[in-house]
Amino acid sequence: MQQLEIPLARNTDPITSDMAADDLIKSGRWKSQKTLVYWMLKAFCRDKYNPTSAELAQASALDRYMVARRLPDLEKSGHAHKLGARRCDVTGKKAVTWRAL
Repeated sequence: MQQLEIPLARNTDPITSDMAADDLIKSGRWKSQKTLVYWMLKAFCRDKYNPTSAELAQASALDRYMVARRLPDLEKSGHAHKLGARRCDVTGKKAVTWRAL
């Protein structure tokens, strides 16, 4: 999977966010998390089901917040696409769905 330079922390975030982002990238966790989330999303989409981040996390036993952070990263790199919103089977709230490209 091609790695693009995507800022993980905003300019308005505290310095600790920049430090955490640097650590995530340098340790290789960012790339491995993106890859894992991508393949899980691809497996869901193969079954013609476009999951929310919470549904994907629950089915894969991944951390819900990590999944929710990596999906936009995958979208920016052209590996996923954000679709319309529907009621999430996990949270019961309206949430966007995702599709692997």
